[in-house]
Amino acid sequence: LIPPGENSYCLCGARIAPRGRGFLAGTVSERLLRSRKFNVMAIRVVNPGLLGRPTNLLFPLAGHPRGFAAAMPFLRMLAPSLAGLHLLRVMEVNPFFFRYISTGAVRQRLTEGREYLNRASAEIRSETGAANLHLDRHVVLSDDWAKEILIQAGRIHASMIMLGATERNLPSRFFYGNKLERILRHTPCDVGIYRRP
Repeated sequence: LIPPGENSYCLCGARIAPRGRGFLAGTVSERLLRSRKFNVMAIRVVNPGLLGRPTNLLFPLAGHPRGFAAAMPFLRMLAPSLAGLHLLRVMEVNPFFFRYISTGAVRQRLTEGREYLNRASAEIRSETGAANLHLDRHVVLSDDWAKEILIQAGRIHASMIMLGATERNLPSRFFYGNKLERILRHTPCDVGIYRRP
């Protein structure tokens, strides 16, 4: 029995193969992520040799108003093995308007993303004190955040992707259109899905 609270952590896994059910949908891991009783990280292992110790981590951020605070405990768990941390902010645009967005609007959205990542970087540096950690920031405008995460993971040769779970993006019985499941299906590396209580 895991005691509830912010000091309790639960590491669990996703399915090895989806077999028509998805990697996370309907699993104990999904129920633990939904419970919000303690810190949970569900891992889909693609490279078993890493043993949950990635050297090159892609950390997409959704722009939460609290900044990096919700993700910090999970970064601390992975920090000892990290050589590179890549923060990604995908500024999502409605697919219907993506072609027609003005240059000024693009600049404004990218500037907002850069400012957010600058604040998150400063928070990471002050909290972890990792002076030798290579910290990279990348902002991109896209109409599909899941596709962009997969592209960036391949581009930087990530050994792990860390994704924050919310009620909206957690899979349910109807998982085929779910973007988290899409990332889990097509990922070139391990994926960790985390959630705080």
